[in-house]
Parts: sequence; C-alpha cells; structure tokens
Amino acid sequence: MEAILSFSWTRRDWLVLGTVLAIIFIVLIPYTFLLKGVFHDDTAYIYYPHFTFMARNIQQGIIPLWSPNVFCGGSPFYANYPFGALYPPLWILFDMADLSTPDSSYTGLIIVPIIFHILLSGLFAYLLGRLGLRLEYWGAAAFALVWTLSATMYRGILDVSPLFAMGWIPGFLLFQILYTRKGNLLTLALGGLILGFLIPSNINYVAYAVFISLVVALCLSVGSLLKRQYRVALRAIWGPAAMGVLGAMLAGGYLWGVIESVRDMAPFYPLNQPAMTAGPNSLPLRYLATLLVPNLFSGQDFSHVWNVVLRDQLWLSEAYLTRGFPLMFIAFISITGLWFRKGEPRGGGLRFWMFSGLSLCLLGLLLLLGRHTPFFGLLYRVCPLLRVPYADRWHPLYTMGLAILIGTGISGLKLSLAGRSLITFKKYLIFVTMTLVIVIAAILWPLRIGD
Repeated sequence: MEAILSFSWTRRDWLVLGTVLAIIFIVLIPYTFLLKGVFHDDTAYIYYPHFTFMARNIQQGIIPLWSPNVFCGGSPFYANYPFGALYPPLWILFDMADLSTPDSSYTGLIIVPIIFHILLSGLFAYLLGRLGLRLEYWGAAAFALVWTLSATMYRGILDVSPLFAMGWIPGFLLFQILYTRKGNLLTLALGGLILGFLIPSNINYVAYAVFISLVVALCLSVGSLLKRQYRVALRAIWGPAAMGVLGAMLAGGYLWGVIESVRDMAPFYPLNQPAMTAGPNSLPLRYLATLLVPNLFSGQDFSHVWNVVLRDQLWLSEAYLTRGFPLMFIAFISITGLWFRKGEPRGGGLRFWMFSGLSLCLLGLLLLLGRHTPFFGLLYRVCPLLRVPYADRWHPLYTMGLAILIGTGISGLKLSLAGRSLITFKKYLIFVTMTLVIVIAAILWPLRIGD
C-alpha cells in the first residue's frame, strides 16, 4: 500500500486508468442491460437460484450453511465450493440487492457482482502493469485490457465463480512483486488478505493463481540473483509462501469445507486423473492456428465453435484464448524487439518481463495441449497443482503471459533497438507470411493424432 500511495501519480495516469475502466464498462453494456444475444447458461440456471436463497438469508443476518436448491434435494453449502457462501464480498453485495422482483434480483445478484469483479480486475491489472511491471502508461493500459477483456475472464458470464477469482489474481501478483522489491510487511499482509478473498471465490482458480505466482516468483528470484541481490531473491520465494499461509488462515473455514467434502465424496466418486487431465479434454495441435485468426477478443455469448477438436466438438468457452492478428503481432514485436535489447539492467526492465510473459505463454500452451505433448503427462504426475480437471482450462496462464507480452511490446514501441525501430516492414512481412501458412495448413491439412 505504501508503494501505491508513494507512487508519483500524474494526471495522465488518472486519465489512462479512467479510459481503461470506461472501455471495460462499454464492452459490458450489452450484458448490463440484458440485451438480446447474451447467453447466461449455468449462471442463470444454477447460480441464480443458489444466490437468491443465500441473499434472502444474508439480508436476515444469517450466513446459510445448507442449500435446498440442488438437483438431488439438498447439500451443505460448504461442500458446494463454487457458490461463495463463505466469500465475504458476496455478503456485502447480496445484502444491498433488491429481491422484490426477478429482474431486480437478477441484476443485484448476478450482473452487479460480475461488473464489480471485472472492473476490480481492470483496476488491479493497471496497477500491476504500472507499479509491478513498471510499464509505460499505454503499456499498462494494454496489459489491463488484454487480461480483463479476454475470454478467460468473460467466460464468467456463463460460470460466475471463476470470474470472481480472476478479479483478484492481478492484485495478488501486484503485492507479491511489491513485497519482493521492498520487503514491506504491510504489503505482505495485503497480499495475504487478497488471497484470503481469492481462495473462497473458487478453489480451482486458486491453483491457476498459485502456478502463475510460482512462475513469477522464479523469474524474480533468478533476476535478483543475476543482480546479486540475495535477500531480494529469498523474499521472492518465501514472500508468496507467507502470503499463502496467511490467506489459508483467513479462508480456513472454506478450506475445511472443501477438505471435508472431498473426504465424503472420494470413496463414491473416484477421479480418473489421466482421463480428466490428459485425455480427450485436451486440445489438438491444430488449435494453435486459431491464435492467428483475426478476432480481437471473443464473442460475449461464447457460442462460437471452430472445428479443431478430434472428437466431441469442444466448445471454445472452455479454452478460448485471447487471440487475433493484432495481438499476436504486438507479442511477436515484443519478443523479437526486446530479446537482444541493449542497455537493460540485468534481471530487470522490459526484457526481463518479456521473458517472464513468454515463459507463462509457453507453459500455458503446453498445458492446454494436454495429451498431445509429453510435457503435461509428466508434470501432472509429479505436481498436484496440475491435477485440476481438464487440460483445456489452463488458459489463465496463457492469458497472463500474453498480457505481459502485449504490455511490454506497447511500452517498447517508442524505444529503439540498435538504432532501428521495433517495427520494420521485414518483420511485418514475415509475420503475415507465417500467419497465412499456419492458418491455411491447419484448415486444409488437419493434423490427426491418435490416443
């Protein structure tokens, strides 16, 4: 917090931040006013009945522990981890909701929480880009928009609890980076507090947040060792670990419920981890071509299917990557322009974060491809975090990495590399040619890989 307050905020910072939040809100207008064409799916049919029951109890001063709105008749709320019975921000929002009519209750219980968390994510993402990654104004804005307007975030229109979790991830990374640099205990406490909110929002997405945090911690530690800052390197490792302990303590009741529910269900519903994490739910190699198909963000109803799966017609809401020619070109410029950039401090600067973003991108893609790479099958056996069901739901890692690449690319556009511009006609021609070859090959000569 001290780092945020002591930062030299200028009028341009406030203007750019306001522009980012305004763009996010404009994109949300069709959803805000429930215009035709927005598809709600699980949010309307599953979450809304649960949230209505919760809100009626919360407005009477009761935190409900049992839900009657379950298909089999009833179950304890603590065993239904996605529904946020122990997620404090929902208590406040539900207490203010108007339950007098179906329209007003849906607005207060579904639309308002979604808009709140998306705007919160945009705010945290801009702060992360500006203070954490130390990007330029528009680089931080690009980082925030790519993260916040990605399909990784907007699939929450269909399934709200992942969206709630996504709103806190940039904030956790922000305080992780700030604590690594300064070692301020208040920053450590705030990181733990944010994790205390993140955990009860959706336990599955905690795994993604932890994995992103581990990659960032490793990059910060290596960067600090290159600069011979050994204390900083140690803080990069044990700082997020301490935040994790604090966050787990704050969310202890929720975690206890998750553990108890797993114990209750495990004897009756044994999980087939190979089938769930490295089986047909992974993506074929041909899917990578869609990264270059011109489509800046994605449709809001997520009903688009691109025939790239080998079977079962996977809906892209499950693994839709932020993609499109403009984004991929900026990422390409970031990598080619900053890779050999001279004058960068060792272990810091734009090049450092470019490598960090590239690492997250590649790791996310390898996980999304699942059974089509030996990498996933190896890691999921040795790392429990990778046992979250469905390989194709690891898109938050890719999206965060791409957002970092876009942010560093925008920040570096004004810089020069050995007297040359970062963007040249030769690079543009190479990228266009590569795009056409890959997309045409993927469409005309699909790659078929057996089980």
